[in-house]
Amino acid sequence: LGFSDMNTREDTQRHDATGPTPYRTIFIGEETVANRTLMNTLAESGGTTLLQSEVKISLGDFKEHSPDLAIIAMAAPCAMFLKSLEELQKVSSCAVVMFTEDDSCETIHLATRSGVHAYLTEIPKTPRIRSVIDAAVARYKTTHALRVELEASKTSLNERKIVERAKGILMQRKTLDEPSAYRAMQKLAMGRNVRLVDRAQSMIS
Repeated sequence: LGFSDMNTREDTQRHDATGPTPYRTIFIGEETVANRTLMNTLAESGGTTLLQSEVKISLGDFKEHSPDLAIIAMAAPCAMFLKSLEELQKVSSCAVVMFTEDDSCETIHLATRSGVHAYLTEIPKTPRIRSVIDAAVARYKTTHALRVELEASKTSLNERKIVERAKGILMQRKTLDEPSAYRAMQKLAMGRNVRLVDRAQSMIS
């Protein structure tokens, strides 16, 4: 199934700075009256529906358009679809709101694990749709920030381990104490205009 460009003149109108945040959205779902209502609600607040597809999730499209939000509206999302969503979220993540008729605990669990931030089994009235979307985006921003912080901590720890290992090698080879070995590594890194961890890695290699 192909994608269709859903941009409209209304999507590009300027909106008051105090009004709702305009979201760049990818919509995945069939062309129905209910789904059109969802897209119109976003358009009314200045949002832009970048792409619309019935079933496909394309990593290339997410990377190209960098959406703030993905809305998925389907009767019963299958396990393969949710697995694809999980893999996509690892590479090009955004807030995800799912509207579905499937209220099984198993599907809810799979959807949550796949990166769905709001899971609804019925479409709320128009004024509440925006609140649901805003809450999902806020939840995404919080979890994404925590994930980034965790990854930064892991990277910092790994880099310290590399530096410590290289320092031990230098202490053994040059018969240096720990402070002297560390200063020597710093001097080598500065001399080659590289990060300390990169110089340490080259020493280990």
